[in-house]
Amino acid sequence: MNENSVKKAKEARATWNKENMKTLGANVKKETAEKFAEIAARRGATPSGMIREFIRETVERESRSGQVAEPYRSPFTVFPENADRLKAAVRRHKGNPDMILNTVLAAWLDADEKLAK
Repeated sequence: MNENSVKKAKEARATWNKENMKTLGANVKKETAEKFAEIAARRGATPSGMIREFIRETVERESRSGQVAEPYRSPFTVFPENADRLKAAVRRHKGNPDMILNTVLAAWLDADEKLAK
């Protein structure tokens, strides 16, 4: 591709994005953003990609059900004997139960992969 065609392709992409896309933003603490980037990297993803996927899944799920899921409910099944402990951990860490469960799952999978070698 020559310089002129690269420039035209960039302009076309910018025009399409302006007409069809919307940027969503959120302010988070630097430490949270850095940890999220590490989690994304371990999953072979990017923070933006994970956020896009969460938004897509949320819209798709609520479009299918026709209802707004309030309050937020984790897609994980938590056994009753662990529910109180999870709620306490969420309160302690002021976090999302999915983030806690996925962090534990990632650690378990890392350990499992090391043991398999």
